[in-house]
Amino acid sequence: MHIEYEISEQDYLKGQRLAIKNHSRRSVRWMRLGLPTFGFILFVGYISNFVLVTIVLKQTFSSTSLLALLVPAFFVSTPLLNKRSQRKLYAQSTSLHGKLSLRADEDGFEGEGPTFHSKVNWSVFDFFCEDNDSFVLFQKTLIIS
Repeated sequence: MHIEYEISEQDYLKGQRLAIKNHSRRSVRWMRLGLPTFGFILFVGYISNFVLVTIVLKQTFSSTSLLALLVPAFFVSTPLLNKRSQRKLYAQSTSLHGKLSLRADEDGFEGEGPTFHSKVNWSVFDFFCEDNDSFVLFQKTLIIS
């Protein structure tokens, strides 16, 4: 089988999302939802502390305590930061730009682009996942001791 294709930025981001969603490590899958949820919980705690201090206890709220708002803001914004870094990686990876070709047979596949040419056996991969838009091949974890 021979396929020629181009990977757009949106295709790359969809592939990254699919890879994270189906990653074998549970921590990778949960981080995309866990960190923003944790940040939201911290933000709710910050707001309730603000209400308690200023309204109930009638104390002045220090402007330096606004710095504490940066921690929940960081956790809530991790999906945006991750997407930004993925876009940056795509822009910097010249091997993903331009026409690419893939030849697959029972032994493995051969990928070729403007800056690379590689042949990989199927035994290198653990599993794959796919959706309507993309597919992802997962490599076996290499342990060097």
